Amino acid sequence: MKVISLLSIIVLLCFSSCKKTENNPSPESELHALTLTLNGFGQIITDAKNGGFTSSDPVPLKDYVHFLNYFIYGQDGNLVHSLKQADTDANFGKITDQVPSGTYSVVLVGSRYNDTFGGTTTLSGSKVLCSAVDDDLFFKRISITVGSDDLSQNVVLDRVSCYVEISIDETLPVEVASIDVSVLNEADVFLFSTESALVGSTPATKKLTKVISNDSDRSNPKMGMCILNAVSDLSVQIYCYDSAKKYINGVKVQNVKCEKNRKTILYGKIFAMPSGEYPISVNPEWGDPIPKPF
Repeated sequence: MKVISLLSIIVLLCFSSCKKTENNPSPESELHALTLTLNGFGQIITDAKNGGFTSSDPVPLKDYVHFLNYFIYGQDGNLVHSLKQADTDANFGKITDQVPSGTYSVVLVGSRYNDTFGGTTTLSGSKVLCSAVDDDLFFKRISITVGSDDLSQNVVLDRVSCYVEISIDETLPVEVASIDVSVLNEADVFLFSTESALVGSTPATKKLTKVISNDSDRSNPKMGMCILNAVSDLSVQIYCYDSAKKYINGVKVQNVKCEKNRKTILYGKIFAMPSGEYPISVNPEWGDPIPKPF
């Protein structure tokens, strides 16, 4: 079985410009073409049988990003333009814009779901509102200057999500019909300005339910979800229920730490763990994003 362990998006940034350079945008009559093309992913694939790593051809953008958001801010921090693309759009992955000469901050956000944004009129107030769904978020902020020579630039769109995986190392009793996993103290927003998640005064909770429908599901079940909180500890509840949704048994794991683009694996037993402890390990399977030119 092969799984993607390292992931990045290559963005080609190019635009034509005139010889005049200014710090602030010039009048609308002096517009220059700006084109950003997302060509796919660089990746490393690991073979589960031998644990080796092999290079792979670029993966299509649509395999991991279904919505792409583009924001460009002037040197004063105010929004100049923005646009959203869905993977059903004919031009998905190719962004075209026209801007006056000046210095800008460009922000690109890629996700599987149609995320909501807040405060996008200014760079300092812009944020992704973290949803309760299992989203995998990619982000990049770059500075560009329009107005000197033509520019062609490769940009890596980094994964900023974490991943929490639950591995139950036992066969569950026959009365277990479902497993509920709740991640407490999840981040509320991801900020453009600091390029990091923020946990609010009322932290979010992210949940998933695994239905146990056969003996295969019951034997050493695994499940997991993407998380954005890489700045503070999480608590993870793993509870088992019968078919009437009556609680049977469970554990609560405290002080769970996550890192961007890495998996944190919680493993242990629920019904044969007298101490109630659940060991934690960090698996660097995803690793750091790497560009793969093509």
